[in-house]
Amino acid sequence: MRTRHTKIQGFGRRFALGLVVLAGASTWSGCGGSAPDPDASREIAAKFLEEIRAGRVAAAWEGTSTEFKSLLGREGLVAYVRAHPTLKEKAPADFVSFNTAERNGIPLGECAFRTSSRKSAVKVLLARADGAWKIERLTVE
Repeated sequence: MRTRHTKIQGFGRRFALGLVVLAGASTWSGCGGSAPDPDASREIAAKFLEEIRAGRVAAAWEGTSTEFKSLLGREGLVAYVRAHPTLKEKAPADFVSFNTAERNGIPLGECAFRTSSRKSAVKVLLARADGAWKIERLTVE
């Protein structure tokens, strides 16, 4: 019999493996372009986190990339939020920094936030998908 803790650990391993597969798939698709705008990225990431914080996971889901959706699934996002209660703190997370990165020639934007309790760092990675910047990955450290 698997415990809830074991299920969450298994979920994390599958998600990490999916990200490795995603990196290869993105390279294969030939995506590219310019780096994301810091202000627009911050706004997109903050809106995504606000939707989650307010319990509107379905609305947050709409702002994610196809890859995010296929790797995690809506139920997976709900489980991830449940496993990381800091995402639902009463006060919104504070923006800390924005960095650009490139993975396999694909420009990415990373917004870092700190939860109001200051116990967790939240990172939101954005990638260009379907002509717009969308949420590619969410991590809580």
